[in-house]
Amino acid sequence: YKELYEKYEADGFEIFQVNIGTSKPVWVNAVLDQKLPWISVSDLRGESTPAVGLYNIKTLPANIIISSGGDIVARNLYGDKLEKEIEKQLRNSKR
Repeated sequence: YKELYEKYEADGFEIFQVNIGTSKPVWVNAVLDQKLPWISVSDLRGESTPAVGLYNIKTLPANIIISSGGDIVARNLYGDKLEKEIEKQLRNSKR
């Protein structure tokens, strides 16, 4: 995700990461150690966090592509498919 973020962040691409853990030190250290440049949040409720139910998360890791209009347009894409969808959404947001 870092490569994609660096490549498309200037075009408006954003990552909003939701941690599904219960340990604040583990979460904070992971963010710092990995030097994550994007937003990372956690309520430390683990799998009880409302985001799991709200976005119907069944497996981890999961990713959800949300359009600039706020609509979910894709889920759990990886590799070339993920990058193509990001490019498509960025093109659409400029219209």
